[in-house]
Amino acid sequence: MHRFKREYELMKSECNSGYTLKVYDYNLKNSSYSMEMASKSLDNYIKSRTLTEKEKDKIVIRVVDCMKYLHKKELFIAIFILEIYC
Repeated sequence: MHRFKREYELMKSECNSGYTLKVYDYNLKNSSYSMEMASKSLDNYIKSRTLTEKEKDKIVIRVVDCMKYLHKKELFIAIFILEIYC
């Protein structure tokens, strides 16, 4: 539970970074919180369109910039999972 509260506090402190969703209303009783809803996941965004090489490059650069930002602040809120499709 402590880790969950810490995640909430970290995300709340970084809500204006441009790299995290906004979080709201931490509920200690239920160990839950609300967060801003993304219009779609990155996975769905990529699968829903044919991307140009330039668009793919922009996505990769944005993800790397986010990871560098969080690393520089000694934070790592999300776990990145790379899936390989055969």
